[in-house]
Amino acid sequence: MKTRSLAFSLLAALPMLASIPAYSATTTNNGYVVDVTGQIVRNSYGQCWHSAFWTPAMAVPGCDGVPTEAPLLKVAAPAPAPAVAEPAPAPVPAPAPAPAPKTIFTDKPITIEGANFDSGSANLKSTASRQLDTVVEFAAKYKEANLTVVGYTDNRGNEAANQVLSRKRAESVKAYLTGKGVAADRIATEGKGSANPVGDNKTAAGRAQNRRVEIRSVEREAQ
Repeated sequence: MKTRSLAFSLLAALPMLASIPAYSATTTNNGYVVDVTGQIVRNSYGQCWHSAFWTPAMAVPGCDGVPTEAPLLKVAAPAPAPAVAEPAPAPVPAPAPAPAPKTIFTDKPITIEGANFDSGSANLKSTASRQLDTVVEFAAKYKEANLTVVGYTDNRGNEAANQVLSRKRAESVKAYLTGKGVAADRIATEGKGSANPVGDNKTAAGRAQNRRVEIRSVEREAQ
């Protein structure tokens, strides 16, 4: 009878055993009960079952309030590269000043004295050729040089007539130079009458000095 009662008691207990979740003696870090698949066993409220060894330090993600995923670490954005200062524009050089005309013969003009002209005339005498040939050589050497020929008279006679005579004497000198190959557009002429005397008009010697033609040369200005 006792044997039959024991057997009956075991059969009656089988349904109850089947309703208890399976667990293994092996637990995750020994703090939780796991099933045969290695998953942590949960109760009807979804709570993880603790083993007898559980301590709060054994809490794992998904159990006991531990989030299932660790919070993402905030990666600081890389600091912006320091701005590279634009190089300052190079200063625009100031335009070079135009070269001043170079004076070649201004300080030492060639003077054709009155003795090289007939009295009261603008006709050159042959004695003037030696000085004028020096001017021709100069003009051939300095191609950019312009010549200025200025005629003068003494103070005798009418000033208006002296002005005309002084200009004609300058033109006579220009004619000689162009005849020797100097371009006419390089020669400017001017008559100044009795202005700018270099000698004493009260003496014959002084008046002879004043009856003259001066030739000056200035280099052409750069364009």
